[in-house]
Amino acid sequence: MKDALLYQNRRAAAEFQKKKGLLGWLLHKQTTEEKTNAKVDVMFKKCMESGKDALFFGGATLNAKWIREHSSYTSKDFTDLLKQYPNPVLAITGTEDLSTDYMALCHRLNSAASLYNVHLSKNDKNEVDNLNKNRNWTVLFIGGASGTGKSSLAYEIARFYGVNVLEVDDIHLSVETVTTKEEFPAIHYWKTDIDWKNIGVNGNVNWLIDVSKEIAPVLKELANRHIEDKLPIIIEGDFISPEFTASFNNPEIKSIFMKESDKNQILRNYLSREGGDLQNYRADISVAYGDCLSDTCGKSGIKMIDSRPWSTALSRAIESLL
Repeated sequence: MKDALLYQNRRAAAEFQKKKGLLGWLLHKQTTEEKTNAKVDVMFKKCMESGKDALFFGGATLNAKWIREHSSYTSKDFTDLLKQYPNPVLAITGTEDLSTDYMALCHRLNSAASLYNVHLSKNDKNEVDNLNKNRNWTVLFIGGASGTGKSSLAYEIARFYGVNVLEVDDIHLSVETVTTKEEFPAIHYWKTDIDWKNIGVNGNVNWLIDVSKEIAPVLKELANRHIEDKLPIIIEGDFISPEFTASFNNPEIKSIFMKESDKNQILRNYLSREGGDLQNYRADISVAYGDCLSDTCGKSGIKMIDSRPWSTALSRAIESLL
């Protein structure tokens, strides 16, 4: 697994060096092989040394148990498993994934097919075109407070339309890594001696709003790039403000904001996702930030959708986009 991440970093760094503008400047500073590989080393070291199921690292929660389980297998182990597995294996790849050398992967899998009973399939353009006939957007922003289910919804919509998801937490981490607190004070706020537990619920809500304002120009560059290249993408995260999404005068850019007003449900969501103790203070922040987003959506004429019932969330979300 670590080998795959290092390979992905190498491919991504080479691709990002071609980017221009503000986004290109940020990516050029962020995505050197040395920096990204060092982060991978630290991440794996922390996960391997931790006995916890979940681990907070680099502004995001990692499934440390999953990483430890996958890291117990080497590339040779997986090859040996393929040799021993008696049934057909379907390897699916595509031409648009910058982290994969498509031609090299096809060559390797085709070479292995007779030995390992592997069947290679690439994206069927006709199937993708059929899925996209009813998609009336190129960039879809999904916002909402923490623990409301927006990430789950984003990936549900992504599977439905066959598109990719970009998490704003990753963008936040990238900007934080290549900038200073003088340039982006809100994004670097927690690198001071201030503890988020000491500034109260309103202080944390104000911080979320400030980060949303600072990161907006980066999100705008990303959205414009995907519009220009006609590459559909879903961008989801806490740091997406209704004012920002309403600022676009482009029918190809749409937004969904999710709302969960029940603190107990948010607590259950945290517990299911991350384990550990009940996070009451964090849930209070989520409810307050959700109320703030709801008020702003009302003023901006943006509809919010309720997180529950989850069984109808996908259909309700798609209907809201029509």
